[in-house]
Amino acid sequence: MAVNTYEILFLLDPNKFSADPDGGLRQVNGIVEQYGGEIVFTRPWGEPKLAYPVKNFKKGAYVLTYFKADSLAIPKIEHDCRINEMILRHLVIRLHAKIADQVIQHVSGPPVEREARDRDGFEGREGRRSRDDFDRGPRRGRDDGDGDGGGRRHRDEAYDGGGRRGRE
Repeated sequence: MAVNTYEILFLLDPNKFSADPDGGLRQVNGIVEQYGGEIVFTRPWGEPKLAYPVKNFKKGAYVLTYFKADSLAIPKIEHDCRINEMILRHLVIRLHAKIADQVIQHVSGPPVEREARDRDGFEGREGRRSRDDFDRGPRRGRDDGDGDGGGRRHRDEAYDGGGRRGRE
């Protein structure tokens, strides 16, 4: 079958990963290599607080891996990810052939260049534009001139609770 380039993002048990980070990377990369996958690039992404608990964990360790593998190996890799106790969640994405090399080159670049790019871009506060820089056009006030107070219901109008205004 066809060999494609894939991206897999692992969410790992933070306790097991922080106890042995190198062993954790070997374990998740071993799953891919077990089925003939070739690891192109692997990087830990840190241990942020999760938006909601995943398997009773409030924090998780993210690991991003790019690899090349046969398309028939992906279901087997996903099966092993589901039964592995260290892996809380995972997501496998096939990269389009036209952009695979560019994506891998971008993420595997030196971290110093990435930090400088983030510092100059819109990532930090100093790179952001202020609200005054955007032209939002004319703003409607509470009273737009039609006498109804900007579309708000007047207090003296009767309201029957059924979505109708006043009784006629």
